[in-house]
Amino acid sequence: MASTNQNSFVPMKSSLLINNTDSTVTFNTSREPDFAVLYTRSETVLQIVTLAFIITFSVVGNSLCLAVLYNNNRMRTPQYLFMANLAFTDLLDILIGAPITLVTALQGQWVFSTGTCKFQAFAVSMLFQESIFTMTAMAVERYFSIVRPLSRYMTSGKAKQIIMFQWLLAFIITMQPLLGWGSYAFNQTTFSCGIAFPKTTAEKLFLNVMILIVFVMPLSVMLFAYPRIFVAVKRHTKRISSFTKGLPLSAALQAQKYLVVTNVIIVTVFLACWSPFLVLFLLASIKNDVTKLPRGLGIAAYWCGYSALFLNPLIFFCRNKKMSEGGKTILQAMVNCFIRNTATKTK
Repeated sequence: MASTNQNSFVPMKSSLLINNTDSTVTFNTSREPDFAVLYTRSETVLQIVTLAFIITFSVVGNSLCLAVLYNNNRMRTPQYLFMANLAFTDLLDILIGAPITLVTALQGQWVFSTGTCKFQAFAVSMLFQESIFTMTAMAVERYFSIVRPLSRYMTSGKAKQIIMFQWLLAFIITMQPLLGWGSYAFNQTTFSCGIAFPKTTAEKLFLNVMILIVFVMPLSVMLFAYPRIFVAVKRHTKRISSFTKGLPLSAALQAQKYLVVTNVIIVTVFLACWSPFLVLFLLASIKNDVTKLPRGLGIAAYWCGYSALFLNPLIFFCRNKKMSEGGKTILQAMVNCFIRNTATKTK
């Protein structure tokens, strides 16, 4: 994401200052930053509390999602494989990126090494790309399952191959700043490390390529697939209704329709959460001065993006009966285990 530094990361040796007159938080750095940012005390506290909330529910939700998928042998279809990969990606993202950001917000300065900065930027960027690639794969899988079911294009084996290709593609794209095309840097406006604000034509080109591959192309696939899926489901519904003369729809068709709506909700939430990030990328690619970026856009981009990480499992459990039943079973087993252990200790 756009950053305050130039082509390479330079650690900011800074301290957090609280101005009692205007209750603002300022960063006192050893060198003049390109973009001076002020956060009020209440803004800083709100950011910390919000991120702590997101971390907690993201870890619980995605861990529970993975546990349900792992324990149910019937959930080995391509759709559930993609769902498991999405939960795994989101869990890694929140465990790697968010704690570093939280510590930085608490300390009011970057207290980690240059290597940690590059690691956070690399990991978060790659995992974000893997998330949207998985969203795209889920749309493609539904398209072939519903619109072209006779093709039998998507199998479990092919789904695994697609997941492996996604990870490889995300890795290749994310490696470019480490190889000299673009760069990673710390951004005081987000308390995080990410893609540095582009200064050269080559860096702006890299940002535009990322926008094309990570945003435009996947969303184009989704916008192509989902309208046709809805049309196909509607057509199948009318055909079955004409033969059954008003009897309830088959369970299989109802499940397909329900699952399509679930996927659309996931994509909608994803777009809503990551729209600030897209706006930030677009503005960074056309602006020549980082100070021209709207104040607060960086922190909004990161916090909205992190919000998607706990909303995805919430949608899965609310919209999928197998997932909700599996989650209840695991939670009940954990509660029973806790009660037994407590009773044993009290004896």
